[in-house]
Amino acid sequence: MTAVTQRLAQAAAWRLERLAQRLDGLRRALVVVNYHRLYHTALDTPFDEGVFGDVSLEYFRRQLQWLRQNTQVLSEDDVLRGLADPKTLPRRGVLITFDDGYRDNFQLAYPALRDHGLFALFFVPTGPLLERRLGWWDQAAFLVKKAKGRSLRLEGATYPLDTLDQRRKLIAVLHERFKTAPEAQTRGLLDDLAHDLDSEFPSAELQDAELMTFEQLGEMSRAGMAVGAHTHSHRVLATLSAEVQRRELAQGKAVLEERLGKPVRSLAYPVGRKDSFGEVTKGLAREAGYLMAFSFYSGFNRPGRMDPMDLRRSFKRKPFEAFTASILYPGRELRPMA
Repeated sequence: MTAVTQRLAQAAAWRLERLAQRLDGLRRALVVVNYHRLYHTALDTPFDEGVFGDVSLEYFRRQLQWLRQNTQVLSEDDVLRGLADPKTLPRRGVLITFDDGYRDNFQLAYPALRDHGLFALFFVPTGPLLERRLGWWDQAAFLVKKAKGRSLRLEGATYPLDTLDQRRKLIAVLHERFKTAPEAQTRGLLDDLAHDLDSEFPSAELQDAELMTFEQLGEMSRAGMAVGAHTHSHRVLATLSAEVQRRELAQGKAVLEERLGKPVRSLAYPVGRKDSFGEVTKGLAREAGYLMAFSFYSGFNRPGRMDPMDLRRSFKRKPFEAFTASILYPGRELRPMA
């Protein structure tokens, strides 16, 4: 074999190896599913309905059973290993995550996970748990639902409040404002709403009952559930200065590590849309010591193409198995959940 022929053969072999690696990667996918809250049999809440995602405890248990039968449910350690060496990721890997530290995570989700022998990663904002105060999304929803006023004028538009659907429309508008406006413009918004709507904030007892305690979080951690940071106050990072972002990221991590006695390696960006964080935020997260961070604008993750500081999570839950199967089993029909 001449030197030229040998080089051509080596180049061809290299191309075939690269092609094989690409094909193997295309057959692999990391799907990260996300939840916030679960309910028992009927959804009836004075707070934000959107965080429940129409997922009852019964439906969640069915989803867990489907995941056990059709995928390989991963731990936080598994995903971190996969980021370091994509070949270690299974072909159909799924990571289960929860956000915001609600008490039903401990009372409903944790026992269901334990019964199925599965683990999840829980992202917790530390400020609400320390202060026993619900986030702006729940506060805004409560104020609107309990409003005595019949309408609200906001930014030149009038929102009638005669029906529940009309109130839900205003709640959605307020949520969008909190997600996108600079923090200085929303700082006093809840107090203004309470005044203009002739409404009252939820009692301290009512708010406390909705949130996990650090003792409950510690119990889950000791049982093998992973805990990640969700900043300190759950303010949308892109609406804050770089210095405030740095404090939010560091404080959320430090409080959890002190309370749990374990390193906190993972972060979920509050809201997590493409406009909720950026390159500056990602750099600050690395600087704070996070090894991976999760967004929330849907999608899945392919080995070799994953950004550790922007791991995508899917939030399309119905039909849950059809969505997940379309990624993990392209072109195949799977038995639906009973």
